[in-house]
Amino acid sequence: MRVRGEINPMTVDSSQTKELVASFEKGRYKKIEMPVFNGENPDAWIFQAERYFEMHELTDEEKIRVSVISFGQDEVDWYRWANNRQKFESWEGFKERLQDRSRVYVEGTLLPQLWNLRMETVVDYRKRFEITTAPILEAAKNILETAFLNGLHPAIKAEVISRSPVGLEEYIQEAQLVEDRNLMIQWSMEEMKKGGPRTSQAQMGFYKPTKGSSQKSGTRYLEAGTVKSVTIP
Repeated sequence: MRVRGEINPMTVDSSQTKELVASFEKGRYKKIEMPVFNGENPDAWIFQAERYFEMHELTDEEKIRVSVISFGQDEVDWYRWANNRQKFESWEGFKERLQDRSRVYVEGTLLPQLWNLRMETVVDYRKRFEITTAPILEAAKNILETAFLNGLHPAIKAEVISRSPVGLEEYIQEAQLVEDRNLMIQWSMEEMKKGGPRTSQAQMGFYKPTKGSSQKSGTRYLEAGTVKSVTIP
């Protein structure tokens, strides 16, 4: 017995199958909401919005309409003002005018802002560097690498250069490794100043006098199992 409205798989042709799959795919994303834009970080909002548009296969007109619905009050006021003077006709045009209005520039462009970044810790510096460079699509690789090096502490910068990294990702990774090592050394020195557990001469790898000889003329002694080796980059 067939239930009313049930689809018989034996009678479904390829076009019906495609429609069913498309309907199912769209239904998967119904609960995903359009991100709200309150004027901050327009590039990140546009990136999220365009992923939303792709999932729902919206036209340019629909993209603009949905975007305005997600605007805060100040952005709605700007849209009404701007659209009355020059009507928005495409998503690309809308996006460009929104970026021109919303993006925060320092001294006119993002590149000077990037050049003025300075490191406190590598983790924090890396995060701010990524946020600042995300909208810069056409900057040459060597410009970004030079800008990243420019903001590092001089000692870390010198060591990163000495390691001859290739590509921005390796520059960032090497800087993080150098800072991690420096923090480990700093921690070790602080523990020594606090009078932590003393290490025996054998554990430190010092000379152990041989029978009938002084320490100075003895052989280097390192007993198996007394030292835990730690490799630091």
